[in-house]
Amino acid sequence: MFDRYFKMDLLNAVQHFKDFAGSCGLTASQLALKWCLGRDAVTTAVIGASTQSQLDSNIAVSDLEVSPEVIERAGELLDGVRLT
Repeated sequence: MFDRYFKMDLLNAVQHFKDFAGSCGLTASQLALKWCLGRDAVTTAVIGASTQSQLDSNIAVSDLEVSPEVIERAGELLDGVRLT
């Protein structure tokens, strides 16, 4: 698992994604959830939370207004490093 996930290109892409989310006033997890829930092929998202505040933040995603341009850019940031 370490070899699959801990690669510099992936870690750099995730850092850029996190920075972009922050510049939009979102956490990385909020933007990731919003992106996932906007995909036609996704009917549900399984979320994990260790604290009540994390759960509240994840639940609030459904009410967030995020522009299509932000969602598109979020996907582009991870295009080259998606894992299957």
